[in-house]
Amino acid sequence: MADVAHDASGPASPKPDGTAPQQVGRPDSPERGKLRVFISYSRDDLYFADQLDDALNACGFECVIDRHGISGGEDWKRRLGNLISEADTVVFVLSPTSARSEICDWEVEEATRLGKRILPIICRSLEGASPPSRLRERNYIFFYDDPKAAPGSGFGSGLAKLIAALNTDFDWLREHTRYLQRATEWDRGGRPANRLLSGDDIAEAKDWVARRPKNAPEPTALHLDFIRASEEEAEARSSAQRKQLEEVAAAQAERETALHKAEEAQRKRATMARIRNIALVAVSIFAGLAGFLGWRAEKQKEQADHILKSHAEVTRSNRHLHQEGDFRGVRDGRRPRRSYFDGVPRRALQSRFWRGAGLRQGARVVREGR
Repeated sequence: MADVAHDASGPASPKPDGTAPQQVGRPDSPERGKLRVFISYSRDDLYFADQLDDALNACGFECVIDRHGISGGEDWKRRLGNLISEADTVVFVLSPTSARSEICDWEVEEATRLGKRILPIICRSLEGASPPSRLRERNYIFFYDDPKAAPGSGFGSGLAKLIAALNTDFDWLREHTRYLQRATEWDRGGRPANRLLSGDDIAEAKDWVARRPKNAPEPTALHLDFIRASEEEAEARSSAQRKQLEEVAAAQAERETALHKAEEAQRKRATMARIRNIALVAVSIFAGLAGFLGWRAEKQKEQADHILKSHAEVTRSNRHLHQEGDFRGVRDGRRPRRSYFDGVPRRALQSRFWRGAGLRQGARVVREGR
């Protein structure tokens, strides 16, 4: 923070000893494993800020120090706000000048709004100046020798205390920044569903909120909105997927039922076809058997008729033979043997005999045929 705002890419004011300060560029994304520190200071304290920047970089921290001057009409709040948003911790260099700076006071308010941890350090005596209201109740780290306020204080001891404070809750603060960046992108983009958390990330975010260290800043309202919206979207997506799965399962069950019915109908048709085939074969067999039996019965009838006819002819032949013998006996005066002519008057037999020339001729044919 400064009466004149700064950026890492801007030119640095020369140090009193004539050596140009180290230029600290702003990387596009924080280096993994390093805590990102934004140094807020007044331009009058640039020399001290440069020394602090060098010391913290040497100790493994990634420092962001704004060295751009503020010009009329510039949207400096957006630029500084982005730097503060991307930082894990804000180190506020407190001095009489920064205590009275409106820009420095705005940076403190912005860091508070974003839920950033603020570590105030005093680089020189405040000379009666009052710190920003949000910093008055905090513990200060003294970087100058003040035997009355902080015995044994100085740059070295102050740096050691600051490093210890920066390393406190390191991982939780890194997650604070990461979730805040994602929530900010989601919010600025119109809060689309495709930028929300999903799957295990939601559970991890909720766990991160639950395990907030005692002295760490609370998650912001944007943090909580982002996590809550992610959870609601996941539930809605899960409900939609569950409904889709139910519809797919119902459709599959319907297809299986239709397939089962089709298979059952096919089995019935196959069974009926087999029955028809068996019936056709049986009818064919019965028809053939009936035909055979009819033919056989016809043959048997013909044989029976032939036998009966032959028997009748034989009977007639025998009868004629008997009649002829009786007729001869009557003619010769002999008594005919007992036959079916018994009881017939003799004169009637003789009259029939003489009139039966045709009968005698038929008897002769039968006899010759025998």
